[in-house]
Amino acid sequence: MKIIITGAADGLGRELAKKLEGNDLILLDYCEDKLKEVANENNCDYYVCDLTSAEQVEKVCKEITDKNEKIDVLINCAGAWVNEQAELNLNKLKNMILVNVFGTIGMTMSLLPKFKEQKSGLIININSQAGVEREEGFPVYGATKSAIVAFRKNIKRQLGNNNIKITDIHPGMIQTKLFEKDGVKYPDQAFKAYSLSKETIANAILFAINQPSKVVIHSLKIKNDNKNK
Repeated sequence: MKIIITGAADGLGRELAKKLEGNDLILLDYCEDKLKEVANENNCDYYVCDLTSAEQVEKVCKEITDKNEKIDVLINCAGAWVNEQAELNLNKLKNMILVNVFGTIGMTMSLLPKFKEQKSGLIININSQAGVEREEGFPVYGATKSAIVAFRKNIKRQLGNNNIKITDIHPGMIQTKLFEKDGVKYPDQAFKAYSLSKETIANAILFAINQPSKVVIHSLKIKNDNKNK
């Protein structure tokens, strides 16, 4: 399968590239050094792209569709998080909104003509538990994830009429450096006890990808059982 993964240079995106080895991968990220390393490990194409830029998203998607006869899966994995409790930084909030919302919508809409032309395809959005449950303290982050839920619900019929599937994956906290990037370091023991491994989420995504063509998983919520004890 031809699979596009955004945010592939690190974290869950990098784990997905590893899990999907054997498929024809196309990796996207803004960090060229790390992205090139992952692409070399998986012997696949890569494109440096800032998902907050409409021009870059359009350019990269055109290059991809011009080069490839078919795209089977788009995984919108790129994401950003801001420690909203630390300080009010509108530039950081704006970037998070653009990455989480525009990045997902921009990639989807730019590739939609290709999916419609081939009358097939699967779009997977790596959302969050925050997209379906209230989480105190991070209202803007929650809003970005809720926006993607609304987007999926409003576009799914149009996609379905063209035999295109769309799935939201809603994990809880994942064992990545997403929080560390904005200065938050959780105690290791507690973090591991209440979070989900990248491999767990990657396996859930593989489950969604491997469903029969007539089976649509609209939304898949994944939680660590320790949070319920």
